[in-house]
Amino acid sequence: MARRLLLFIVSLAGLAHAQPTGRAIEFHDASRGAYFLTADREEIARFDAAEGWARTGGEFAVYLDAGGAADLAPVCRFRPKAGTGADTPLYIANAEGCDAAKQYPGWVYEGIAFYAPQLQQDGCPPATTPVLRTYSDAGSSRYSSDATVHAKARARGLAEPGIAMCAALSDADVHADAVRLLRQATFGAVESEAQRVAAMGISDRQRGQRSAGGKRVQAQSRQRCMRSSPR
Repeated sequence: MARRLLLFIVSLAGLAHAQPTGRAIEFHDASRGAYFLTADREEIARFDAAEGWARTGGEFAVYLDAGGAADLAPVCRFRPKAGTGADTPLYIANAEGCDAAKQYPGWVYEGIAFYAPQLQQDGCPPATTPVLRTYSDAGSSRYSSDATVHAKARARGLAEPGIAMCAALSDADVHADAVRLLRQATFGAVESEAQRVAAMGISDRQRGQRSAGGKRVQAQSRQRCMRSSPR
């Protein structure tokens, strides 16, 4: 019964989609409590080599060019001006919010950082997962597809409402989810079953998170750059 229930929960018709071409990686400087997210390969290499910075293990898939898949949204990146108190980039995945942030004096537009699946009115499309924005105790912005990170921050009043952007699920992401879910079941994660569940698709991330604020995001886009002022 447990096995049938699990397969029912995670079953989703397999959807062919172009594989993501990059990863957005999160770094943390424990001495300052600062976080930094980047999908730029040269920047990732610099942070890997930088003293004091370490990967948190948080990451999600992105597309590095506009033609990587259908219906992609450009994700623009802003850096805070010196002296504002902010220390992490701002990422916005819709044109309206991007234009609004360009008018805010505390942020400097750096360009398109990467591309992500278009957010729909009812949340993220199939074969994707929501990326949610939170803040650290030190005020650094965090972008994570981990619902646990968002839940902990929300409980402390450190979470942005709505969905920041959507991230495509690579084949590796789907397989990792299959292993995780099967390990939660009494029969464990047998490789053949993990491959079977991965082939069917993972819907728990989508069903539980698609409605986490998708309908509110477009309306909030103009306010996001203002909320992104130093905390």
